[in-house]
Amino acid sequence: MPTAVADLKLKSLPLTGLKCPTGKRSDRNHAAVPLGIGADRSFREKGRRHRTRMLKHANRAAELIGTLPGPDESIQVLIAATIDGWAWVDATIQLAGGIKTLYIATLGFNDRNADALITAIDNGKIGRVEMIASTYYAATPDSIYPQLAEALRSRGMRIAAPRNHAKILACKLPNGRTVTYHGSANLRSCRNVEQVAIEGSSRVFRFYRDYITDAIDAAGNA
Repeated sequence: MPTAVADLKLKSLPLTGLKCPTGKRSDRNHAAVPLGIGADRSFREKGRRHRTRMLKHANRAAELIGTLPGPDESIQVLIAATIDGWAWVDATIQLAGGIKTLYIATLGFNDRNADALITAIDNGKIGRVEMIASTYYAATPDSIYPQLAEALRSRGMRIAAPRNHAKILACKLPNGRTVTYHGSANLRSCRNVEQVAIEGSSRVFRFYRDYITDAIDAAGNA
């Protein structure tokens, strides 16, 4: 018979004297880092058309999207642990022939996606990058944030690490149109279901672009 909760006779845990394993409180350590946003922001847009997709087995994000959404269209996607956030950048480059300006907000990223970003810049597939990652990720011992920051800045790009948990890819395309991806996926692999909204609205693009650029300004490109 399964043990009932009442039969376990759990003892309360004494909290006096407990310390963080690192000896520091990360929330206090990073409290002085700017948020990059002075107040909550929102806007409403009516009359949108929607497509939906559930991705369980697909090797290429471009095949899932099919065509990039139009100005009055959005695509809602569920990803079953098969695609990370960088796949949307690759898909946009494939479908649009490149990205003029890419605005990125992420919690963290991995070596592969950092290399792919620099390669895309050097190959002329991405013209300009403005990026924020999380201050928590940037401060972890195994973070490659310093290396990516140096690589981006040496190419004239901007990057900062404010207190960010948003995941955004806002793309200005060569033809002047925009596409924006926002959801739960970071620029690194994940074994969980993730969701993303793919928006063709220029207003959605400007909304998220302004957050990212304001956050970089507030952090001082640190």
